[in-house]
Amino acid sequence: MAERTGGLAIDIVPNRGREPEAVQESREDKSRRLQWLLQQLIRQTLQENNQNLTREIRESVVKELDYQFRMQEERDEERWKKEEEHYRRIDEMIRERHRPKERLVRGKKKSPVKDDSINL
Repeated sequence: MAERTGGLAIDIVPNRGREPEAVQESREDKSRRLQWLLQQLIRQTLQENNQNLTREIRESVVKELDYQFRMQEERDEERWKKEEEHYRRIDEMIRERHRPKERLVRGKKKSPVKDDSINL
């Protein structure tokens, strides 16, 4: 006998020599086994997918961290160059401010004293 339901053909085999309870148990066992197989399939698929996602995320994070570290190093290098130039200019300004005073002080100290009393 074949019964048509929604476009699918289902063969119904009459219970010959079996008790209805045994058939029912067998169907429940089959249902449990099918459910267990599907759960195992889904579990395995999810584990593989999680491993792939973990690997991809790890690679992405490592690349992003590398990029961020490089950018930070470049910013630090620029900042150090600017600071170095800034301090060099300050040093030059300080030296320029003190030069005239040094010349005057040096000029007074180093000015030759003319002593006409001693002739050799």
